[in-house]
Amino acid sequence: MPLFNLFKNSAHYWLLAGLNIAIFTYRPSSPAAGPSNPYITWPSVASYVVGELGNLNSHLVLRSLRSSDGSTERGIPQGLG
Repeated sequence: MPLFNLFKNSAHYWLLAGLNIAIFTYRPSSPAAGPSNPYITWPSVASYVVGELGNLNSHLVLRSLRSSDGSTERGIPQGLG
């Protein structure tokens, strides 16, 4: 890949996408600038907590697959837990 593509891709992602996202998110007439809607806030918080608990479960399952004697052998994860 030519070196110029690095600068072209960086300009695309950082300048174009970053500025568009910032303009639509932080403008004064943005929905995010208005008062909080509890019908959106609390389900969003609940979704976040469920996702974090799922992440914790994944970490605990993967940790339990390691052997305690320091061996490099690992188990195979299966299902949700």
